[in-house]
Amino acid sequence: MSRSDLQVAARTADLDLDRLHQDLFAKASDIDAILQSNDALARSYRLQGTPGIVIGDIIVPGAIDRATLDQVIARAGKQSAQPNQS
Repeated sequence: MSRSDLQVAARTADLDLDRLHQDLFAKASDIDAILQSNDALARSYRLQGTPGIVIGDIIVPGAIDRATLDQVIARAGKQSAQPNQS
């Protein structure tokens, strides 16, 4: 997201841009750490880009339609309802 995209989104949400910039500057290291952690997690699942969806043991690396999402959720529900085969 570019700086101008962020400003447009902030204005649309009626945010105080000065406060937003202050907060982003003050929390820059925390924000960077969270983004790096999220990136590492996504890479561990071999997800590249967004969206990436993880439901139970099912990994969906990309956008899917509502019907497919419903199928994935149902499949994950069936998997979680099965007793562990250990």
